[in-house]
Amino acid sequence: MFAILSMTFVTSALDSLNPVAIAQQLSFQALSKKKKDIRSFIVGIGLTNFLAGLLFYQGINQLFVRFYQEFVQRFPMFLPTAALLAALGIIYFVFRKKENEKQEEKKVTNLNATKLFFLGVLACVLELSSALPYFAFLGLLVSYQLSFGIVAVLLAIYNVIYIAPLLLIYIFSIYFEDKLTVFYNKFNQLIHWVLRYLVPPMLVLISLALAAYGLHAWVL
Repeated sequence: MFAILSMTFVTSALDSLNPVAIAQQLSFQALSKKKKDIRSFIVGIGLTNFLAGLLFYQGINQLFVRFYQEFVQRFPMFLPTAALLAALGIIYFVFRKKENEKQEEKKVTNLNATKLFFLGVLACVLELSSALPYFAFLGLLVSYQLSFGIVAVLLAIYNVIYIAPLLLIYIFSIYFEDKLTVFYNKFNQLIHWVLRYLVPPMLVLISLALAAYGLHAWVL
């Protein structure tokens, strides 16, 4: 049991260093009506990650794999077609974004607790595809053949540690608001630079790769 607990603490601590979630929280925190509403965003992420862990542990991932394999066999040209459409969509998005940057920025509506909760759920769902530490941890739990109750407790501990940095930022915003504002402004400048100069060429390269895959499948 000591080995499992140690693995839980180490893996969750590594997984908690999530710059995307931190950036999202800093942005949403500035737009929320009340400071305490950001707790709903944190709860949304933690709860979704916890429930997803339970579902995958119970074998729902195997159902998805079977469905995917049968779907690809029945519709072999679906993925190449989707890749071509995605490539066109990405190119349109990149050039559309550049046009919008020339116009005035629209005001963003304030966020309340309910909206923040569902934004947290959505953020967690979108990041599950890249949650390799979490899935590796779940795979190790399966090998130990633990009871459902113990797995639920371990996943609860994992996800409390997983959202710990977000909770610390929330606490920091209450007692050290000025310092957090300075950090947020610098962090925001960095994010804007990345989004403006690095993301567009990366998206173009991704679209070219998708287009090449789609065209290759259709030609052959």
